[in-house]
Amino acid sequence: MTKTRPQKQRAARRAVVNTRRNTVVKSTVSTVVRKPKQNRSRSRMMTVSKCCADYIRAIENPFSGISCCVPGNYNQPSRKANLWVKGTFSTGPTGFGCVVVNPQFLLFNNNSGGADANVAPVISTTNSYASTNVPTYNYTNVLIPAPNSPYDGSTGALRARLVACGVRVRNITPLMYRGGQVLLCESPTHGTLGNVNFSYINSFITSGSGNASGSWSSVVWHPMDSDEQDWRSGIELGTNIAPGQFSTWSLVAAASSTSSQAQIYEYQVYAVAEYVGADVTGITSSPSDVQGMSHVNNAMSSVESRRPHIGDREPVVQNALMKAALENAKMVGSAVGVVALNSIGRYAAARIGSMRSSINPAIDIMNDLD
Repeated sequence: MTKTRPQKQRAARRAVVNTRRNTVVKSTVSTVVRKPKQNRSRSRMMTVSKCCADYIRAIENPFSGISCCVPGNYNQPSRKANLWVKGTFSTGPTGFGCVVVNPQFLLFNNNSGGADANVAPVISTTNSYASTNVPTYNYTNVLIPAPNSPYDGSTGALRARLVACGVRVRNITPLMYRGGQVLLCESPTHGTLGNVNFSYINSFITSGSGNASGSWSSVVWHPMDSDEQDWRSGIELGTNIAPGQFSTWSLVAAASSTSSQAQIYEYQVYAVAEYVGADVTGITSSPSDVQGMSHVNNAMSSVESRRPHIGDREPVVQNALMKAALENAKMVGSAVGVVALNSIGRYAAARIGSMRSSINPAIDIMNDLD
């Protein structure tokens, strides 16, 4: 049956009213439903301070160009500097070649052989290197380049400390001749790796194989104790101090090949350093976070974190940041629990007594307090 004009008008009005009712109902429901509260205090537990995060990034990826300080007990303003040495090393007639690094000696630019040969920061082998052992400063057919430190360390008034250091290598031999094996290692006790052979390096728990085909392989330095984070003068690291008292050749990348074709590797050594002294310019503030540093040290204390890595190191950085955040969460979480239980006193005891069937009464109490 065809509707008349008045019937059509009434139907249209009813449709408008129903639409408005539905809209009101929906808007009413949306105001009733509440979003779950975000516990910001708990999210804050899962973080570390910026200075500690920067320190982790520098330690685990010194190649990134980041500059920072060691967030120690008390930090005076300092100049932060990025240091590097770049070059190549080659296997010799015996099929062995390497680059070995003494991280502390990178702090001053006069540590490059000659009169200061025993404080050489980086030693690399040439294609004439005839030994099968890692060289030290008194070997022949080696190169000892100078670091790009802004200071020569000739005065005791200038002091420096190492923040981070690492070495990365890649095979640049013509593709059809590439082969052999490359090992990278951070000395597990930071004892010297000079005068040891390829098999001995391979026996260390912190050593591992790199990529001998062309991609970057890297190993980085982790401080063993507070002494390695202390300030040093150039005189302390000079020729009157025997190597090993304050630092050693503790990083190495060594290649071995059975082929008569020499294997050529490009290497890059990067470091982050701090400088203080009357003549030091470009000084900036240095944050301190003693509690955060304990979490950082715990996060980087595993043997796995000291082994070499192939490719981009950003996954290593993220893993270390997560471990430090978890360490912080455990510490902050315990403190929050103690404070909460102390502050609510008898209410906590009564609440726990009334929830004997609860799996975790402490969680119920914290939810009540939110």
